[in-house]
Amino acid sequence: MLIATFGPTTGWVGKTITRDGDVFMLERGGPVWAADVLAYERQGQLSWAADDSKEFVQQFADANAAALDEARRLWAARERHTTLVTHDGGATWGTPGPPLSDWLSGVAFADAEHGWAVGGTDVIIATRNGGVTWCRQSLVTLGRSLQAVACSDAAHAWAVGSFGALLATSDGGASWRWQSQQRPARGEDLHGVAFCDAACGWAVGLHGTILATRDGGATWTDQSLEDDAYLFGVACSDAAHAWAVGSGDEGSVIVATSDGGATWNELNPLPLGDELTGVALSDAQHGWAVGGHAGTWVVPGDGGPWSKHSSQSGIILATCDGGLAWNSQFSWTTRQLNAVSSCDADHAWAVGDAGVILATSDGGETWNEQSSGRTERLQSVSFVDAEHGWAVGDEGVILATTDGGATWREQSAEGDPGLFAQAFSDAHYGWVVGDDGIVLATSDGGDTWSAQTAPSAPPPAASR
Repeated sequence: MLIATFGPTTGWVGKTITRDGDVFMLERGGPVWAADVLAYERQGQLSWAADDSKEFVQQFADANAAALDEARRLWAARERHTTLVTHDGGATWGTPGPPLSDWLSGVAFADAEHGWAVGGTDVIIATRNGGVTWCRQSLVTLGRSLQAVACSDAAHAWAVGSFGALLATSDGGASWRWQSQQRPARGEDLHGVAFCDAACGWAVGLHGTILATRDGGATWTDQSLEDDAYLFGVACSDAAHAWAVGSGDEGSVIVATSDGGATWNELNPLPLGDELTGVALSDAQHGWAVGGHAGTWVVPGDGGPWSKHSSQSGIILATCDGGLAWNSQFSWTTRQLNAVSSCDADHAWAVGDAGVILATSDGGETWNEQSSGRTERLQSVSFVDAEHGWAVGDEGVILATTDGGATWREQSAEGDPGLFAQAFSDAHYGWVVGDDGIVLATSDGGDTWSAQTAPSAPPPAASR
């Protein structure tokens, strides 16, 4: 049954939306939700096949919304532990189909309902109901690996990846725009993105690339470093203050701006072999950066090859003046540190290889190791306050604490997937992403985790 046809101004002129039983189908695109059909119409892209077609689709959208609200209630009450979808207003429920085959490397939530995860090749998945269901929001096939995602609210999100991929949505993901026309033509891999509000943000990556926007991504300004550095992460506290970390030919790199990026101040690099992989802010003045180095290298007087004479150790740097100066803090660990999280100027946690967890409660004057009980690499850490935090890593490891890390309890995922990133909206609701498109969700602080599988055959976005 023909429902609608795309108009001549969309680039999809002549493409149709039909009804197949209780499912709406986008020509050469697969199934779409009724709400997505209405989103196309609101953008002025559709010509309805009949006078009552829009009303007919609206009835489906209302029924789906009611069914999803009920599913959300059941999930929050822990009466559902798997992801189910419905195409008939809730009369019947089933599994969403095969999972994504690509990994997911980044996740961000604007609130307890609205979030995005990215990874693999052109993979963007989104939820509007706290993860009860996820739908894939793809655009034209770019063949780009997406690395990170950020959002400022339920409408605005940004994703970055390989070969300068820089994508944005201002309508909750109904359409994603590839911002290559406005962006400087550098084409470097982008690895990190951060926004302090719906207008102001930065993206960083290979060869010292720093891109900045003040209009939500409509235009981007090149603020790149002269150094040939690989910037892994970026964080910002407001439109003036931002920090980026990474590694370069001469060692680790950490740069900061207090004037919106007009100038970036670079810390003197640490010894050769060092790299910084994580940065976290507690406010506009206080922050930490972590990483590791492969040892101390010595150049012999006879011009022979350099030699290493000390073991690996973790690096912790701290600032209390908005990044103008960074001071080394003793980590007392021989392990690479991969991520850091801070909830205020006194409390911070760092995680790394071999299950190491370090914590400070005095602004970094002392760092103490906390027992994780695990030996796997920990990839990410997140604290919502001084008591509640989580760490995730290799082989499905999920650790949680409710006492600031004095004790950590295991909340491992089934199947031993690699877990790369996490997002928590409060002490109860959180999401973790990783290998094979896995998405895990909790509504009780991690006491229980539910697998939330994303669909493998998504509809494309409404516009290019």
